[in-house]
Amino acid sequence: MQNGDPIFELNDAILERIIFAMEDQTKSRVIDLRTGELVPRPEGELELHLAPPPDWAPADGFRLMENFCARVKNLELKRALMRSLSRGKGVFKAFRLVLADYPQEDVQFREYKNAVLKRHVESWMDDMRESLGLARMGPEPDEYEELIDEEFSLERRTLADSPYDLAALAEEVFVEALGWLPAAVATSRSASSWTSFPPTPRAASSTSSPTQGAGPSRRPPAPSRSRRAAPSASCASSTSRRISGTSGWSSASWTL
Repeated sequence: MQNGDPIFELNDAILERIIFAMEDQTKSRVIDLRTGELVPRPEGELELHLAPPPDWAPADGFRLMENFCARVKNLELKRALMRSLSRGKGVFKAFRLVLADYPQEDVQFREYKNAVLKRHVESWMDDMRESLGLARMGPEPDEYEELIDEEFSLERRTLADSPYDLAALAEEVFVEALGWLPAAVATSRSASSWTSFPPTPRAASSTSSPTQGAGPSRRPPAPSRSRRAAPSASCASSTSRRISGTSGWSSASWTL
């Protein structure tokens, strides 16, 4: 093989062999750039048509598993995978054992791993081409780009055309989010909720206090002069007391 001669074309069979050589910690095999075959590493300096496999350390494999774990949406599986990654020894085996109980996600991990390693091998092949005086080919486009172009389209419409009740959806999300907060914080947030994005107004009950109901807080109407009683000494100091925040006046501030 001489400078300027083309190297092998990557296919699934060659990719599988190269990945095997990458993960082989003995580094006892090299790659024939003419065919993509694995051959035993010879003694001494490698000939021009032979090259060691792409660099791939255990730390790279660990990082790949971490990145996959970040993509998992199943919270139960995510926690199990994170526990397996926190082990000091046997982390790779523990990770695969967890995935063995989730066949669908196990297939997704294999596909994700192959996609990541394929991009790594393609970058290595470009380095080999460059060392032989050839032009770099660059990475192939991801398959999901074609899926977006063929299967999805975007249209601009108004909120009135939406098939969903966005206010009800936002309220449902807000109530669910309160369940993740400590009780004291959740109570405080519930009392002053919807100040920036109020839900659909609701009819207030006759027994509701000024702090309840949707919409911005407002001061309750002053009682009629004919029905106003003289303030007692015990409540005189409370008539000007306000509750901080957006919850309005307290019910103790008014004496009828």
